[in-house]
Amino acid sequence: GTWIASLGALDLSLGGRARGGQFAVAIGFILACTGSVSGSPLIVDLATASDVVRFRGEEIGDETGVEVVGCDVNGDGLLDLIVSAWLADGPNNSRTYSGEVSVIFGRRGAWSGEHELATSKDVWIVGHQAFDSAGSGLGCGDLNQDGMSEIFIGAPDADRVIVLMGSGCG
Repeated sequence: GTWIASLGALDLSLGGRARGGQFAVAIGFILACTGSVSGSPLIVDLATASDVVRFRGEEIGDETGVEVVGCDVNGDGLLDLIVSAWLADGPNNSRTYSGEVSVIFGRRGAWSGEHELATSKDVWIVGHQAFDSAGSGLGCGDLNQDGMSEIFIGAPDADRVIVLMGSGCG
């Protein structure tokens, strides 16, 4: 499930799997469409749209972008993009299918172009141990009402949900 929201200058975020073309098979991607809606229905052709921001996943098979949510985790008033790669293998590929979650802090102004998730992320969260599948479920919300959202990370193969408290450090 992908979450759709306004992310500062971003208006729409989508997660999905690439099946060829400029992406290798099973490398995930995240698309963010910018601009305004002036009519109904809005049709965004991802093959031809010029106002699409693309974040490429890191490795084949990570399943990057199957879960995407937006919330303000650092309290700056901008929505941050939280992206899972639930089949990723952790630091130096040392934890098979531990799962990973990346946080890209919201930015003021226009987003544009293509970005590598490996160099665009501001926070990298890795699963505790092999086969945890951390990030196969994502959510967020301000549990303690401090103005910063917490990140909820599902790790079903570890039989747990992890809650990371929002922080003003970003």
